[in-house]
Amino acid sequence: MEAVIFDFNGTLFSDTDKHKYAWKLLSEKMRGYPLTDEEFMKLTGRTNVQLVEHIYGHSVDVSEANRIGLEKEAFYRELVLKDKENAHLAPGSIDLINYLREHKVPYTIATSSDETNVNFYIDFFKLKDYFDIDKIVYDQGQFPGKPAPDIYILGAKTLGIDPSKCIVFEDAAAGIKSAHDAGIGQIYALVTPDSKDRLKNLPGVTGIIEDFTQFDRSVLKINQK
Repeated sequence: MEAVIFDFNGTLFSDTDKHKYAWKLLSEKMRGYPLTDEEFMKLTGRTNVQLVEHIYGHSVDVSEANRIGLEKEAFYRELVLKDKENAHLAPGSIDLINYLREHKVPYTIATSSDETNVNFYIDFFKLKDYFDIDKIVYDQGQFPGKPAPDIYILGAKTLGIDPSKCIVFEDAAAGIKSAHDAGIGQIYALVTPDSKDRLKNLPGVTGIIEDFTQFDRSVLKINQK
């Protein structure tokens, strides 16, 4: 494998609980009852527009969906800032990123997050120290969200590597399907005890890891010169 694409939310940053809480409250405000755990599980990894349309049960004007999404994300960021003690990149991720950089293996992030959150992550996690931020692929409303394959096709194109020669790290079923349908060569699912059985046998999953310390780097093609 010649390149690596990281999902962000739930993969590089364990924040699923905060997104779930924010959407539950917003759902209650919008339709009178909260988003269920089952609904959230199915919708994880998708764009805010997709989530808003699911909650309403019908198509929504994009500008209105974006307004609601911005409200949710502002609340989500408040939750992150209130829990700084647990707000850090996933175990082993920085060591892996340094390894990729040292061995000149192309890598980037492909995330369903919007620009506001991406800018927040860049500042909060000092992502400029680890990533070429101009190569980060995120939701700009210009392509379908996961599980459509577009985001990972674009991620591979941004790195200049054929999707079949890329590794993707994902934590959500929608993202795994997106990567699989994009023709990604190897997909590693970041799992928790609750998600392990659900994700490990999905089409395209090469292996499962609980964090990046468990990733076998020998699958990477390293230039020894």
